[in-house]
Amino acid sequence: TSSLCVMIKEPEDNGMGLITRYRVEWSTLTDFKHVLGSAQVTETKNPSFIIKGLTAGEQYFVRVSAYNVKGWGPARCSTPVSAAPSSWRECPGVKLQTRNHEG
Repeated sequence: TSSLCVMIKEPEDNGMGLITRYRVEWSTLTDFKHVLGSAQVTETKNPSFIIKGLTAGEQYFVRVSAYNVKGWGPARCSTPVSAAPSSWRECPGVKLQTRNHEG
């Protein structure tokens, strides 16, 4: 199995107030009609999440929602739009390669 690391940025148009957590969702479908998994991230200073148990070479789409006292904000898709975990193993000093698709 493989993994993807999601680095989360606070929304630029954050009219929502103080964000207390994020929801990360992933799917192999661009419309997210079938969500493969979901996780909540409570770290808000440098939020990130590692999605594990993915299939190498398969394209995955990721979206993130922010939460505050008003509830969940709209989901934002990742940049790049999708990524595929590499079939190469991670080795010390060797950067993990991924294929990215932006359209």
